[in-house]
Amino acid sequence: MGKKYKCSYCKEKGHNIRRCPEHHNSTVVSANKTLRMRTQLKEICIKQGFGIGCIVLVDMRLWDNTMHEYINVNTVGIVEDIFWKHLFWKHLLGDRGMNGAVKISFTHPKTNIRAYITTALPPTIQAELGIESSFVRRAILEIVGKTEHLGIPEDFLDLEKIKEEESARLK
Repeated sequence: MGKKYKCSYCKEKGHNIRRCPEHHNSTVVSANKTLRMRTQLKEICIKQGFGIGCIVLVDMRLWDNTMHEYINVNTVGIVEDIFWKHLFWKHLLGDRGMNGAVKISFTHPKTNIRAYITTALPPTIQAELGIESSFVRRAILEIVGKTEHLGIPEDFLDLEKIKEEESARLK
C-alpha cells in the first residue's frame, strides 16, 4: 500500500485497518479475554441455575412509559431471553455488567398486565465474576427458581467467531 492510505484505527499512514498490526493485536487480546470471561460466566450460570425460564425476584424502581412516572416493582419475573452475543469482556467489567443483557417479563404492579424489562445480569453472578459496581451491591434481582436451560448459542465459546465479533465491534 502507498503512503496515501491512513489507518482509521491507529491513524498511521501507509496501511488501512485491515492491515493494521495494532488492530489485529487488540482483537486477538480482546477475543481471548472474552472467551475466558464467557467460559467463566457459563460455569457460574450453570452453578447458580440462571438461564432461560429462570424465576427471579425483581425489586427495583423503573420508569413506566405508559404512566409517565417511576414505579416500584417488587414481584417475581421470568427470564425470557439472555443476549449472550452482547457479553464481551469489556461490557462484563463495566459499571452495570452489560445493562440490557437480560430480558425479564413480570406482571405490572399497577395495571396487572405483562411487562418486560431488560437489565443486567443478577448481582450474584456479577459478584462471582469479580465485577464491582453499585449494581452488584444492591440486591435488585435474586434467583428464586433455577433452570438448566441456558440458551447459549452454539458459537458462544468459539474463539474464531469471537475474533470476528471483536473485530467488527472495534471498527
